[in-house]
Amino acid sequence: MRALLLAAAAIAASCTAASAAPEELRARVSPAPAALATRMWSPAIRLTDRGRPASARLSLTVRKGTVRRTFRPRASRRGSYRARVVFPSDGRWSWSLAAAKRTLARGAISVSTRVTFDLPYDLAVTPGGTILFLDRSRVLALDPGGRVRVHARTPSRELIGMERLADGTLFVTDFPGNRILRIDPSGRVTPVAQVEAPADLVSDDSGTTLWVASIADGVGVLRVDVASGRVEPFADPEKPHGIDRDATGDFYVHDGHAVSRLDGETRALTPFANVDAFKQLVAPDGSVYGVEGTPAGGRVLRIAQDGSVSPVAGTGTLTPNRDGPALEVGTLPSAVALADDGAVLFTQTQPVAAVRRVDPVSGRVTTLARGR
Repeated sequence: MRALLLAAAAIAASCTAASAAPEELRARVSPAPAALATRMWSPAIRLTDRGRPASARLSLTVRKGTVRRTFRPRASRRGSYRARVVFPSDGRWSWSLAAAKRTLARGAISVSTRVTFDLPYDLAVTPGGTILFLDRSRVLALDPGGRVRVHARTPSRELIGMERLADGTLFVTDFPGNRILRIDPSGRVTPVAQVEAPADLVSDDSGTTLWVASIADGVGVLRVDVASGRVEPFADPEKPHGIDRDATGDFYVHDGHAVSRLDGETRALTPFANVDAFKQLVAPDGSVYGVEGTPAGGRVLRIAQDGSVSPVAGTGTLTPNRDGPALEVGTLPSAVALADDGAVLFTQTQPVAAVRRVDPVSGRVTTLARGR
């Protein structure tokens, strides 16, 4: 009888331990950040039972409103799991880790995939109103709704000049890499030619010929055949930082501390404006926009065909980044473009990295996108 009682007690103890075992499971999820700048989360999970590595069928569930997604962590060894969570959208998501219908860990993560930038240079506007601009190795796209996304990535450390063709092809200057790159509409990047210290460039309508401004000593403007990559001297302005081409085939080019007109046929340089505008943009009316500046601040300028200069935005000094009358903002612009509605768009590096717009009617500046 005593033996039967002992056996029954052993069976009862065994059943109690088995039923209690799930209650001893503990999980540690790492990292479990409060915020993510990506929609991908890959936490490691450490599962223990009374301090020892344990195994269980785990589920990691994320929720936001009525949206719910469940992911199954995979074991790498006993007690160690790895999950790969993809959040369907930005926003604040709650998450919970469960085993055998018991929650072992929980938390919340705010997901924001906003793209930041810190060195916006040249820019271009697409027919749909998207603004493309350069930021170090990337071409970023600012859509009309205000969202910034990555349009293309390149192997360059610093892109500073860009030309966009009607079909969406981009040519960019890889300044530290001493080369010109082509980015097709799908984002594929291919080298075009080697050019020393390329600062800016412009293309013919077909995209078969480029004219590249180099700031290397004694180089000036070069002509590049896109198909072959052949490079040949074209003109010799002094360390040109910018160049653009008008409808007649002539050029406007930064030349020392002034702007010169470059005849497309004779290649003769003639003075155009006595202003140190280091980026040029020829407007449909024949005027030329440019930007000037020093580390202390700068301005966006408009140069009429008679060479007279008028300010468009900026005071020549830096102030906190505030929107308002264009001639009262303190900025250091880096490039300028025109929107279809006549608005002047410009990138700036100081006082904060930003893309800004000058309204053609009110003359007020608004910040369209702000970087770091």
